[in-house]
Amino acid sequence: MKKRIKLCVLACAALLLWMGIPTAPAESSESVVFFGDSITKRWPWGLLLPDYHVTNKGIDGDTIQDLIERIDSLIELEPDTLFLMAGINDILHQYDAELFQQDYEELLDALQSALPNTRIYVESMLPTAWDLTNELTRPLNSVIEQACQERGLAYIHLYDLFADEHGTLRRDFSLDGLHLSDEAYRYWITIIEEYL
Repeated sequence: MKKRIKLCVLACAALLLWMGIPTAPAESSESVVFFGDSITKRWPWGLLLPDYHVTNKGIDGDTIQDLIERIDSLIELEPDTLFLMAGINDILHQYDAELFQQDYEELLDALQSALPNTRIYVESMLPTAWDLTNELTRPLNSVIEQACQERGLAYIHLYDLFADEHGTLRRDFSLDGLHLSDEAYRYWITIIEEYL
């Protein structure tokens, strides 16, 4: 009976995190927000970060402009730390390098303006299983890194850590060539824990 109750509690916590509803922290009052698209959304981050007040603000299909339009939803949360990953949907649906740079710089400026007391960590886009997409992603990650340097923001280069010897997303990390396996998310947590 106790085992069934424990499983029920864990399932409820996972559902709340997936819905973007923060759960109570175990030992810390520090709040952490994950902001991005489906790659962010599809993992209940709080389950592997139980000592933090975690909110998942990922939405399937979001572009950089979509994230800009959602920044107001972050202000009331007043997060101590924010992890941002964005851009892959812009590449997949309407690639334009100049527009990408403009939009990403606008996103970073808007985040810094709206959340002046938040530690913002900008994560690179990840590799995919498709060479053509990766050929676009790699130089745009450099654009993101440069924009971060110009604004004094921390940049976390994840691309190479998730890539195989051919520069594509590791097979054991991939569900469909784009979205990630549980193993990939658990690996990702080990990387970002040092920033918390």
